[in-house]
Amino acid sequence: MKETLVRWYVGIPDSGKTTLAIDHALGAQHGNRWPVLVLDAEGAGQMAQFERASTVAEALRLVWGDEPRNAVYAPPTVQEANAIGRAAFMVGHVNLILDGAHAWLGARMAVSGPLVRLMRAHRHAPANIFATTHHLTGDTPQTVLSLAPLLYVFRCTAEPVLDFLRRNYGIDPERVRGLEQAHYLRISPGF
Repeated sequence: MKETLVRWYVGIPDSGKTTLAIDHALGAQHGNRWPVLVLDAEGAGQMAQFERASTVAEALRLVWGDEPRNAVYAPPTVQEANAIGRAAFMVGHVNLILDGAHAWLGARMAVSGPLVRLMRAHRHAPANIFATTHHLTGDTPQTVLSLAPLLYVFRCTAEPVLDFLRRNYGIDPERVRGLEQAHYLRISPGF
């Protein structure tokens, strides 16, 4: 079985999170030949390179149909994002980008929904997950962070995020505040 990963990209807007997540997903695709499916919460301009789906059914057909293609879909509801998560869990073999993951995985949302379940069982699905967010502590369920995902930390300025990074990973807040655009720290909390 191919190696699968969950990666999180955190930082302020325009810091480079989405660009790196796309680069990593396309790199994974080069190795595993699985299509890339993007759930796009905020209409990021970088998504123009992917075929746009207008419904869940169309996204599923593009990615898992007879001729799999890379696709982007902007779910208007959490329920539609969860439908994609259920499909990814059941079918697997996908490089899934959750751009603006806070829209579907906020810390106050259910910690056992389909996307969280996919992250917990990504090795069995199999699937790679690349999730972007602005704020680890408010946007990300602790259930997800407890899975020891790879973290790519871009410039962050919110005190709760800086405090979280200091307490959990020993990272100096000034180092994170001072990161230039497209520069990041890579944190591997797992083995």
